[in-house]
Amino acid sequence: MVNYNSDAIQTYITTEIEYLPGEDKTRDMDASMSLLSVTGCTTPNFIPPTGAARYNLTSPPTTIPMDGYILSSIGHLHDGGVGIQLELNGRLICDSKAIYGGAGSETIGADGKKWATISSMTECNDPVPVKAGDKVTTVAVYDTDLHPLRHAAHGHGDAESMGVFFVNFAAKTH
Repeated sequence: MVNYNSDAIQTYITTEIEYLPGEDKTRDMDASMSLLSVTGCTTPNFIPPTGAARYNLTSPPTTIPMDGYILSSIGHLHDGGVGIQLELNGRLICDSKAIYGGAGSETIGADGKKWATISSMTECNDPVPVKAGDKVTTVAVYDTDLHPLRHAAHGHGDAESMGVFFVNFAAKTH
């Protein structure tokens, strides 16, 4: 969350939990959330390539450890990002697009120009079956001509970029 105004604001976090009532163990699966980054297992932020306005960064492949389902996924980018793609064995399974602007996501920059930041990302909610040994990769797509990078808070240059997916995974237990 970024507050582009000098005034402090109060924020609230809301959590929604869905569940299935009852004791039917045949439908139970262990579920977890994973973070997949275009940088692999290092820190998720990266410095954009010098002089490049349009660039993609692709992760090394991550191996799925067990049979199950990718239940849902949503990308996270920093300003300048257009979208992030999740591929399973080279096949696109989620194209999470950045949505810019809207209430609370626009201001006038120090240069007097309108500035819009990412307000949300599209998400993918169709379960995708996966097998142990499958490979997933992520591809972050940036276009800083279309959407400029956010300036660093200390006033020296631009902030770092990021390309991650939050993936909800359910492992087959039966």
